[in-house]
Amino acid sequence: TIPPGIVGRINVAVAPTRLPSNSGSFSFTYFDDTRPEVIRVTPGVVFSDVTTSVSVRLRKFPEVTGSAAIVCTFVDMNGTETQTLATAYRRNRQGLTTISVPCPPGETMTFLTIRAEVQPPREVTTSIVYFNPPSGPAVVVPTDEDLTCDGDSDRTTIIISNMRKVEDKST
Repeated sequence: TIPPGIVGRINVAVAPTRLPSNSGSFSFTYFDDTRPEVIRVTPGVVFSDVTTSVSVRLRKFPEVTGSAAIVCTFVDMNGTETQTLATAYRRNRQGLTTISVPCPPGETMTFLTIRAEVQPPREVTTSIVYFNPPSGPAVVVPTDEDLTCDGDSDRTTIIISNMRKVEDKST
């Protein structure tokens, strides 16, 4: 049984009472397997010139009574802190939780801490990287592939830089 509140490396020494010179020692690490985990953050790119909401998928996040009980804190590389509440909270049958939170304007990598105000409070931290918006038009990056198609089933890869996002899948 793991004692409550103990996480980290533990050293154990064992010695018999009759022959204390026959002692031994070993170490092991306790880890908190109830700690929430970030599975995915979407979108993967946040541009610095627009307000974007990110969706964070979590495992082992506690059940809460609504989005007001989920506090989201953004801390940028300069130490500037912005706190907001999650705007959506959804839990599926497999116990995975998805929350949505609006990102404040930013220009650097920012750490996002999501805290469930339950007893005991549970939190998890992930990072969000802000990018400057593309300047100028989108550009097709040259590849070694032949871009000609001679049938319905041919496929090719086209790499485009300096582009924010493709909205719909092209057929």
